[in-house]
Amino acid sequence: MSRNLLVLLSIVTITGLCIGCGREGSTTSNGSTDASTATTAAAGNSKARAGSFAAEATKLCDEIRQKYLAEVPAIVAEAHKNGGSQSPEQIEAKAIQAPLSNSLQEKVDKVRALGIPKGDEEQVEAILAAIEEVAEEVRTEPAKFLYQQSHFEHPFFKARHLADAYGIGHCGRA
Repeated sequence: MSRNLLVLLSIVTITGLCIGCGREGSTTSNGSTDASTATTAAAGNSKARAGSFAAEATKLCDEIRQKYLAEVPAIVAEAHKNGGSQSPEQIEAKAIQAPLSNSLQEKVDKVRALGIPKGDEEQVEAILAAIEEVAEEVRTEPAKFLYQQSHFEHPFFKARHLADAYGIGHCGRA
């Protein structure tokens, strides 16, 4: 196989794996209120805050994800160009190592910076911890991460599940 064909296949594979890390169309809660009592109103305000937080977090995470996905083809192509005698798998693992782990960490940092709604700290921190676990795996074992992705072992499963349940699904994806 020619080197150019290998580069093209690598770009398609990496992009496909990353896109496959998530599905579009996550939903967020918007919390309706019943103003009949102060308690219900306070609970409604809390739900509205959580809904606003979820919408902002989803938007941030989607922007970071789209930026990463747009950069992947050039990163992988450049890595193959300069890869020398390394295997395509080694080149791809090295190529995504820093960009993906940095992208995931950026999501965590920016979501935390939004200010987690009172009462949701434990749930949101569990999501962010799961994302950080994936970022650490990408940073320390990128070849293992790619293997898991390509063999449907889904390293994002926990992060996706938790993020979907809270309504910030894009945050639990590559």
